[in-house]
Amino acid sequence: RKQCQGSVTFCQQNIFWLSQKPKYPQTSVPHAPKMHVYWTLVQPLNIESAMKKIKDNNPLLLIVDTKVNKKQIAEAVKKLYDVTLLCVSTLIQPNGKINPLCL
Repeated sequence: RKQCQGSVTFCQQNIFWLSQKPKYPQTSVPHAPKMHVYWTLVQPLNIESAMKKIKDNNPLLLIVDTKVNKKQIAEAVKKLYDVTLLCVSTLIQPNGKINPLCL
């Protein structure tokens, strides 16, 4: 056994840990993906102010799931609509729904 001499701190030995080899998988069923492309985008926003913005600036106005972030919104729009986005800005409505403005 090796000891640390002249030191106040404790010197721990290097321990060799064997790699684990489980006899069965720890999860019985593989998990589903956390957020699918079709789950992120709920519906397009069809109100008069949204239609006015679409005519003026040509953005995409959508209602999305509350658990997604801006990167997931951009990936979903890119996969579904084949469009590259400049930016994604979000607006949370008083009822809890999220409206992203995709340019």
